[in-house]
Amino acid sequence: GYNHANIQNYPVQIPESLNGQYRHVFGTLLPTYLSLNMNTILVGELNHPKKLSTDYGLASDFAGDYKAFAQTMDPLVKLIAVASGPADAGDKNNDATGADRLVHQDISTSRWFTYLAHGMHLAPKIDHDNHSPTYGVRHAGRTAVWIRGAFTRDSLLRALSDRHCYATEDKNLRIIPTLSNSALPGDIVKGATTPNVTVTLAISDDDEPTAAYEVELYSGVCGDGQ
Repeated sequence: GYNHANIQNYPVQIPESLNGQYRHVFGTLLPTYLSLNMNTILVGELNHPKKLSTDYGLASDFAGDYKAFAQTMDPLVKLIAVASGPADAGDKNNDATGADRLVHQDISTSRWFTYLAHGMHLAPKIDHDNHSPTYGVRHAGRTAVWIRGAFTRDSLLRALSDRHCYATEDKNLRIIPTLSNSALPGDIVKGATTPNVTVTLAISDDDEPTAAYEVELYSGVCGDGQ
């Protein structure tokens, strides 16, 4: 495929010989590992998507079959990058000083919406795309996570696996959601059992305590291709 996916918490490096073999990795290798390690949490993410027809093996590995792609990838892939930081691949010692610190990049949701339309269930994330030791200081964007209970490695992985996160260009913007059915954004809510959900958002930013925010609501049918 044109771009690549990451797997968080898999204990060994996936062999280079499997690069680009998305159907085998996500349809056989990883499900087999989970069947033998049932308490392990794996989180897949789609990095810097560009072109639907060639990204992540859709054309080369799934022959353009969106349904087969979603059925294979959706159980493990939970996140998609809506912005990517500068890779800095040529400078492994980049220390990000001056104008190179906290660079802003606009978020693009179009490819995320496209994958939702084709049957994927994905939460948006900021991909810093670090190829040098600049974690947290090169890119201003953040992936913010809602965690239930204590903050531990497992609770963080569980939250990401449950898509309980959001992408923000502001490093300290906080969004606290309250849903009438105790769900969190990212949860799959069945309309037959929960026909109506009331959502309240508390939005705050220590740098802009008096700021006002505009909230846009989108709706659609997951998997309808529209």
